[in-house]
Amino acid sequence: MDRMVIISSVLVAIGSSFMFFSILRAKRILGIVPEQLIKKWFFVICLMIFFLFGYIFFIYVLISQSRFPIEVITSAVFFGGAIYVYTVINISRTTISTIREKEMKILEAKDRLEIEVEKRTAQLREVNEQLRKELVDRRRAEERLKETAELLTRKNQELQEFVYIASHDLQEPLRKVMAFSDRLKSRYSDVIDEKGLDYMKRMQNATERMQTFINDLLMYSRVTTKARPYEPVDLKMVFNEVVNDLEVKIQESRGRVEAEGLAIIEADPLQMRQLFQNLIGNALKFRKKSEPPVVKIKGVFLEPEDNGSGRLYRITVQDNGIGFDERYADRIFGVFQRLHGRNEYRGSGIGLSICKKIVERHRGRIMARSSPGEGSTFIVLLPEKQVQDSGHVEVTGYSQDG
Repeated sequence: MDRMVIISSVLVAIGSSFMFFSILRAKRILGIVPEQLIKKWFFVICLMIFFLFGYIFFIYVLISQSRFPIEVITSAVFFGGAIYVYTVINISRTTISTIREKEMKILEAKDRLEIEVEKRTAQLREVNEQLRKELVDRRRAEERLKETAELLTRKNQELQEFVYIASHDLQEPLRKVMAFSDRLKSRYSDVIDEKGLDYMKRMQNATERMQTFINDLLMYSRVTTKARPYEPVDLKMVFNEVVNDLEVKIQESRGRVEAEGLAIIEADPLQMRQLFQNLIGNALKFRKKSEPPVVKIKGVFLEPEDNGSGRLYRITVQDNGIGFDERYADRIFGVFQRLHGRNEYRGSGIGLSICKKIVERHRGRIMARSSPGEGSTFIVLLPEKQVQDSGHVEVTGYSQDG
């Protein structure tokens, strides 16, 4: 075999190997090229396959020394090569243009994104600065509120101590006035005329009212100054003790006091006794002249509407007395507030104020329902268990029905 034939066959075989691997790589390109170029790349692959078969046929002609005209094969390969080169260059130019367009779009999008990021960052800085200022203002307001609350607590404590001390110190001179007026009446009543005796009687009545006021003020101040720790309190036992204390008043009025459902709760026992005594005493006092008073007391536990609160205990004190206009329901709990004249019903007008202060000290609520001539109902809501802190917690989240 001629040396030139061998060399030509080796070169064509190497070229066909390169062409084979180029076909494999070109097929991979189809998965990443733009959609509009897939057909052109497929055409390029077909040309490369044509070249491969041309190389193989050329080797066959050389080795077999066939008389097939080499010029035809060479012309066909050169013609295909020209078309191949033109197509590759055209596709490459188009691909490069497409890639550049995409790069430009990416750069434009990047620039827009950077501008938007800077804009958003500036807005976030403004919001953060505003939040920081609001946080500082809120902290300052909380500090001022805390200082005000502490100052108010001190002032209330000082006021309560002053009321207690002043009321206590007023009792001694008042007792002397009462004692000397009694002596004056007993020793010199025969030498004092009727008008003088009337003045003396008015003075004694005034001193008795003053004594009642002072005692009630002391009782009002003791709600906080003489408060006892909370402990389990049997309200049924408290009720029985209060009824025993009011036995004479109940008999004189031919009244009846009933109770049901009274249970054990955490409370101050002395203050619970004061609460029952004031509410029952009021019901007996403000009775109708035409019928004996009937006081019905009922206790019941209320389940909370939310799981975060403990149970409440509701006490209702209902009477058949004279009642009042419900427009004044808040007023009756004020200190020294009266809806009736002193000549009709005696008292200082502080009893319900003491009830309200006791209930609030126990973190509860007290309210009244009434109509003139149809009696009154006082509703007291108290937590079953007390928490050992000094803050007042509003009783909410419970149904009043039942």
